[in-house]
Amino acid sequence: MYKFLSVVVISGWGMCAHIANSAGCSSEVRILGDDLKGVTLSQQKTQQLASILFDARKYCFAQEEEKALKYINKARLLVGLKATTGEFDWENVPLESLEMVD
Repeated sequence: MYKFLSVVVISGWGMCAHIANSAGCSSEVRILGDDLKGVTLSQQKTQQLASILFDARKYCFAQEEEKALKYINKARLLVGLKATTGEFDWENVPLESLEMVD
């Protein structure tokens, strides 16, 4: 097992660094959903948002995170939220919020 793990770590170093820095498009869609709690949107904005998120999820499913992130940011700007970089915010997220609750 350790031999396999070392091969994965050595051969996938660049990929691991990218994964560690990226929150992932699925997480970004979930964060957008959390940010939208309690926000009231017009029917037109709701339809636009649904269309944009459909495209974002499509690219996310195809593992094209950069394209998905562009659509997620388009959706965030549509509803008046700040764009995201897709990187986890280690400085501003309290560690307590990352702990699993039983």
